[in-house]
Amino acid sequence: MTPALGVECALPKDFRPYGRDTRWLPWLALALALAGALMFGRGAYIQAKAWLAQILIERADAARVACRVTDTRSSTSAMPGWKVRPG
Repeated sequence: MTPALGVECALPKDFRPYGRDTRWLPWLALALALAGALMFGRGAYIQAKAWLAQILIERADAARVACRVTDTRSSTSAMPGWKVRPG
């Protein structure tokens, strides 16, 4: 048998770069996939929390503005526990 392109390989036929036992490779892949999913989940949680916070802040601000506009001289407030100051 002649070598391809005149180059022969110095490695033996049964050479395995990771040794004979490669049963740990699927476990390593699973561990890395789990770590990646965990990091993705944390990032998605932070983004969802920021999105919800923005909505809640806008609602609270709208309620505060509506309270000032409609109830400036009364002692009752649209938001219980909030003091209304004349604008």
